[in-house]
Amino acid sequence: MKIQLLIATNDHEYADHLYTVLSKRQADIFELGLCSSPANLDAMLLRRTYDICLLEPAEGVQYQLDRVRLPLILQDSHTAVPEELRGLPRVKKYQRISALVSDILNCYAEAARSSELLGQTQAKITAVWSPAGGVGKTSVALAYAARSAMNGQKTAYLNLENFCSLGAFLKDEGKSISSVLERIDQNPSVQMRSIRQQDTATGIFYYGAPENYDDINILGKTELVILLNAAASGVDELIVDLPSFCDERIQCTFERANQVFLVTDMSMTAQRKLQTFMAQNSAYDDIRHKAVFVCNKGTRSVPDGAEKHVALPLVQSADPAQVFKSLSASQFQPA
Repeated sequence: MKIQLLIATNDHEYADHLYTVLSKRQADIFELGLCSSPANLDAMLLRRTYDICLLEPAEGVQYQLDRVRLPLILQDSHTAVPEELRGLPRVKKYQRISALVSDILNCYAEAARSSELLGQTQAKITAVWSPAGGVGKTSVALAYAARSAMNGQKTAYLNLENFCSLGAFLKDEGKSISSVLERIDQNPSVQMRSIRQQDTATGIFYYGAPENYDDINILGKTELVILLNAAASGVDELIVDLPSFCDERIQCTFERANQVFLVTDMSMTAQRKLQTFMAQNSAYDDIRHKAVFVCNKGTRSVPDGAEKHVALPLVQSADPAQVFKSLSASQFQPA
């Protein structure tokens, strides 16, 4: 998995040079973003999560970096570092780029070992989606969550469907996510932990279904980002189960995800809808590099143009919980 690195400096010449060199020489390590204006930084951080922000502070700017796993100060002899940023690790600006990359990776490795530096862990996010209903999307999402938990990852499952079917798969003790959505601006990370339940059979952490349709339906893009960040706090992996449409909120989740599972089965309807999405929706071009096609229910028909795919067997059971637990024996390693 590549490290998501955002370069944030208004030194346009240096930023362009650094971006160009890293794109050519370190493309196997970094997935890059570039922000050349402090005024645009907050908007970029709302759109997606970055592992590292290499930041050269500008005078008089208030920075909100809580959505970055590791902020690093890019500094030369003339850089003025604001008081609130002085505790952050620093990287020397004008040095050989190979040395700069080494410094960045050393800081990142140290941060990965230090919960105190990160403040809290931020999960790898997997979004699970299909343009067609009935393909077993929720079974796939829970199976992958169970597999991750079996592999020793602290794994959380978040269902964002308007009509949530969670109760058919896991015991729901009534700790509804609606209580968090009503007070989304009041320490959501703590609230999400307070309602988080755990399935003793699989080890999956999960959040109770909303109390009514509108609780999820009225979420705006900003509230969605806050919710995803809160759910991703304190776990290693977050699996997000999405409804079968593609509005700006779904695309926002795609952007913030580290990988996107696109689920299909052997039905002609599901395969045609997925091919149409791939051919006609610009959202697919944005996620192509992190898309994994999940061929569910024993289908061996891989969509044309699919670069990575997983084939899951057909599990015949009337019990939805038994279906996902059986599927969790799969390795989910893309071919």
